[in-house]
Amino acid sequence: MENDYYFQFNDWPMKKFLIIAITLQLLFLCLTFLKLNDVTIPILYEIVGFFYLSFLPGILLLRIMRIHKIGSIPAILYSLGLSISFLFLIGFLLNCLLPLFGFFHPITFFNVFISIYSSIAFLTLISYLSDKNFNSSITISKPAITKVLLLIILPPFLAIIGSYVMNNYNNNIFQILFICYITILVIAFNFIDIKKTYYPIAIFSITLSLLLHTSLISNYVWGWDLQTEIYLADLVLQNAYWNFTQISNYNAMLSITVLAPIYSYMLNMKLVWVFKIVYPILFSFLPLGLYHIYKKQTNNKIAFSASFFFILFFTFYYEIVTIARQEIAEIFFLLLVMIMISSKIKNVKKSLLLIIFGISLAVSHYSLSYIYILFITLSFLIIVFSKKNHKLYNFFSRFETKKTINLTFILFFIIFTLAWYIYVSNSSIFEALINIQNQIITGINKELFNPETSQGMNVLLSSDKSFLHNFSRYLQIFSQILILIGIIKTVTKRKKYNFDNEYLVFTFIAVLILIFSIIIPYFASSLNISRFYHITLIILAPFFIIGGCELFNFMLSFWQKNHLKPFKIVTLLLIVLFLFNSGVIYQLSNEKPSVMALDNNMDFPKFNIYETSSGSWLKNSGGDFPVYADNYRYLLLISKGLNFELLNQNFRINKNSYIYLGRYNTINNEFLINYRKKAIKEYKYLTFNMQSFNKIYDNGESRIMENPHFGEILHD
Repeated sequence: MENDYYFQFNDWPMKKFLIIAITLQLLFLCLTFLKLNDVTIPILYEIVGFFYLSFLPGILLLRIMRIHKIGSIPAILYSLGLSISFLFLIGFLLNCLLPLFGFFHPITFFNVFISIYSSIAFLTLISYLSDKNFNSSITISKPAITKVLLLIILPPFLAIIGSYVMNNYNNNIFQILFICYITILVIAFNFIDIKKTYYPIAIFSITLSLLLHTSLISNYVWGWDLQTEIYLADLVLQNAYWNFTQISNYNAMLSITVLAPIYSYMLNMKLVWVFKIVYPILFSFLPLGLYHIYKKQTNNKIAFSASFFFILFFTFYYEIVTIARQEIAEIFFLLLVMIMISSKIKNVKKSLLLIIFGISLAVSHYSLSYIYILFITLSFLIIVFSKKNHKLYNFFSRFETKKTINLTFILFFIIFTLAWYIYVSNSSIFEALINIQNQIITGINKELFNPETSQGMNVLLSSDKSFLHNFSRYLQIFSQILILIGIIKTVTKRKKYNFDNEYLVFTFIAVLILIFSIIIPYFASSLNISRFYHITLIILAPFFIIGGCELFNFMLSFWQKNHLKPFKIVTLLLIVLFLFNSGVIYQLSNEKPSVMALDNNMDFPKFNIYETSSGSWLKNSGGDFPVYADNYRYLLLISKGLNFELLNQNFRINKNSYIYLGRYNTINNEFLINYRKKAIKEYKYLTFNMQSFNKIYDNGESRIMENPHFGEILHD
């Protein structure tokens, strides 16, 4: 893909490019006209609309800025990032400007469509005027469809089939076969010589399939944060307006309040499917960009394996896929790193892209923005202070950067980020940051090295009754040891591993963040230790491969007649890690299930049609009384915008309030209760006695009970 010019639309001859751009716009206009007249061509409208929104604006902006000859993957990723930033801007301006002219419902289909379509048409004209003199030297040929290529792009289709069978027939055989197919594909790429252009295609195919095999489980959104996100996005659609004064950390994020409604309008797609399909597709481009970053500094096979190591960790396709704002934010984090190591873009254009993607990161996810501030601030301080210390300077002088990330950009990003978080959503995000800071400072003074206040330390010291679960934990620890070995070898063998200097400084900071997650009280719990590890892997993943190769090469050097290659051993280790993280090992050994994509009976915050129906009934008929639910079921109530209360072991239910029971509660007569020990969450199931409660709704798998008096419902 790196040398496939048909992906480099910013380098196409202007005449051919204009034909494609205008054809896409006219096609989308015709399909929209047909849709408005109740004539729809299934799938075609959504596909055309997706490319129209997600790539065309960005490609036009690249041509306006005259950014050329950067390669296929950067062209794709920059186009995607610029397109999302463009949609942010359109939605934000509509919401702020139209009310000044008396249009108090600015976020409607008509307003969004006219604004986006006319803006893209205008960008097309400007791109022609700006870039008409560009002399393209590329030759565009038709992509060859081979049997190997068909085998590579098969996984997403297997994932769709597997999730469909799981949802409708409660059978995980296709899910397991799909995961096994992925392992065969990875082994083939690392054991056999395969055409280099297939590597990025394989990474994208594997990534998309892993995300879809989980996101498509259930016909409703599942997980934690996504319930609040879909509620806020739906609120924008209902009111045709984004109320930026509403107190909610999530409400300040344009990745939720602007982007999701725009995709819903323009693709004629319900929000549920925007979050379950569109966002995972967008997120699938992240590992593609990582492959480019790793390949630029290593080689194809290390880059492929490192990208796979990043996506095999379960957080990627089980946790982040349910945090839509972080999916979008990580794309911008990636783009900022890509620009940092790029040598093909001039400084002025680099600075412009840094500003655009920096602003987009800040309005996409607050936590990742704070982490990025930590990266860029510490990297700057490391270089500055190392110059004042002779010993430090001798070490860090080899990493002295070309300063893509300079003091001006750092100050701009910090000021914009804090200003946005202070003035939007009534400063709720900024206040949350102050509270976390105070909690951490208090924890350092009183509870340092306490496993109950440090999630990272708790994970390291905890154990499980299951041998396989313990073995999996030791494998994760071993993988982190390999990362450290890889970093040490990279630093000591600078001629062998050609890593960018700024990237290496980011590497040290990533390690520092992981150390903070283990040592500093309440640091990891402010986000979640698994998410911290996932984010640092964006930087650290290639060092796992390098560390593994170096260690196994050293071990095999004592065995004179060995025919093994260290890289192949690392590949097998990757496969074992993947089979544990995907849950296949536990499923085949009848162990306690670890993932709901392979076990429908596992209790998890996912909801079937009966549970969502009862939630909708409660929303329409329940009045304003509080609704009580356990630690998973309350999430559905959030997505419905209901006033809820969490149950615990000592809870007393108010008179005339409701109790919501999901499928698991109804079948097992149990509630899931959260016992929080400082920074650590522990869960326990309690039985309940509801004989004195009135049943006001029952559809077979979900019930709603009414409490006619004041009393207790739970007992051990």
